[in-house]
Amino acid sequence: MKVYFYGLEGTSQLRTGFVNIWGGASCELSLLNLPKKEALVAIQKLKINRVMSIPVAGNSIIPAAAAFKMHELLDALNGLTPADEVSRTGAAAPKSSAPSFEHADQLSAAMRTLLSRFLGGSAEKIALEAANKAPPHENPVEFMRLLRAELGKMLGPGAAAQQIAPVAKQFNLDLS
Repeated sequence: MKVYFYGLEGTSQLRTGFVNIWGGASCELSLLNLPKKEALVAIQKLKINRVMSIPVAGNSIIPAAAAFKMHELLDALNGLTPADEVSRTGAAAPKSSAPSFEHADQLSAAMRTLLSRFLGGSAEKIALEAANKAPPHENPVEFMRLLRAELGKMLGPGAAAQQIAPVAKQFNLDLS
């Protein structure tokens, strides 16, 4: 998955970059050809005004020098305020104090693997749509319920629940 972002640096300098995500556990951040640690600092200063994602086929390998663990990037981006929220209110919205589900990357990967057995190539897109509605690090139960519903369209609700139950149990999540 490749996620492109567009944001303002200061008041008028538009910057663009992308995050290349592999398997939900590691990623590469590209911004202004900066080394990875400097890119993390630079992205935090942007007022992001647009994000767009596209699926990427194949299993690319991230060069070790460019690789991050997903939690490093998410930690750096935690609490960033979208540009439209700043312009609408004149101030940054407060950071969420909701606890984060620490196994979100593993849960997301496990669900994509399960879905791909039944839904093939569309599994990645379906998982991304569910993550956009209910981010697994914020609401893992709702994330899994959305995916169970999608799988239920193909297998039926009972069979989908049976397929997803072992993953829910693995992560101690109650989907009832």
